[in-house]
Amino acid sequence: PPRSTLFPYTTLFRSVTDTRGNPVPGMRVLAYRVIGVGAARHAAAAFNYAVTDDRGEYRMPALAAGSWVLTFTGWTTQTAPLPSVMPEAFPTTYFPGTTDPARAAAVSVEPGKEVRADAVLAPVAAVQVKGEVLLPNLSAGSFVALNTAGPLGSEPSIVRTPANGNGFIFTGVPEGHYILILTDDQNRRTARRAFDVGSSDVTVNI
Repeated sequence: PPRSTLFPYTTLFRSVTDTRGNPVPGMRVLAYRVIGVGAARHAAAAFNYAVTDDRGEYRMPALAAGSWVLTFTGWTTQTAPLPSVMPEAFPTTYFPGTTDPARAAAVSVEPGKEVRADAVLAPVAAVQVKGEVLLPNLSAGSFVALNTAGPLGSEPSIVRTPANGNGFIFTGVPEGHYILILTDDQNRRTARRAFDVGSSDVTVNI
């Protein structure tokens, strides 16, 4: 809709850094609007989207007034300097800086005002997740997606890959709780499995 002078939109902005104070480029910032009150509060299915630049900064214009929950994701895998050193990546993090979706705080957006929402991300071990789709007649064009369980019922999709020959593999996956989603060539969900990733490679079938 056109910008209104009676109900002006807000710009959400600021920076994403790591625990050493370095900027984190290439992170996706997803903003979900909070709907309802009390026990009925939930995140809208649609979301606004931004990506941090080379300075770790992002800017998200045209947010309506209300409460929003923010998800910082994308991993941004850190290459290990030595073969013997475990690579690291940034886990999915929720404002104001927690990896626990239950502890995420909402950002209050007021009409026409800019809102700062910084985040500090702590790197963790990054591993490999691989597995097989245990369906004998898997349709061509099927995909396996790796999602997370976000705040207030949101479910950010992190990455997806074709299920070639019933097998799939994800690399550089940080520690955390994930959900595997199998979709067919019509983008219909046909299977789902939740699992946890620690500091070692994981094999999980769906």
